[in-house]
Amino acid sequence: MISINMNLVYNLINVIVLFLVLKHFLFQPVLGIMQKREQMIQGQLDHAAETQKQADALKKQYESSLQTAREDSQKIIDTARINAKAEYDRIVKEADEKANRIVAQAHKTTEADKEKAMKDMETQIANLALVAAAKIMSENQEETSARAYNQFIKNTGEST
Repeated sequence: MISINMNLVYNLINVIVLFLVLKHFLFQPVLGIMQKREQMIQGQLDHAAETQKQADALKKQYESSLQTAREDSQKIIDTARINAKAEYDRIVKEADEKANRIVAQAHKTTEADKEKAMKDMETQIANLALVAAAKIMSENQEETSARAYNQFIKNTGEST
């Protein structure tokens, strides 16, 4: 038969008791610490993931704001260019109108000066004709001078 040695039974009982004591005082606290450590690490990972999501959302918001700012600045530049072009066109139009008015005024002034000069010349010619007629009358007969005078008036009237 089987003979069981008492030492073997004592050793076996000691091992079982030691296992139970270690399980109660060592393994359970160590397992609890490990679970707490695992939960802490998982919490930090979750927090890091949440922080990353927030950072991505902020990045998208900043990129959107930057794009909107770029579009707004481009609109402002385009508007400024349009306004500058309109102002340029207005100034050029005003300058053209002013130049045209100056040219028209110069033409009017020239025409008036020309007419005045023509009238002055006609007056001078008439005076010269009178002087010449007076000389002719004093030298010639009255009839001849009257004829010359009438002819002169007739010629002067046709030239104007």
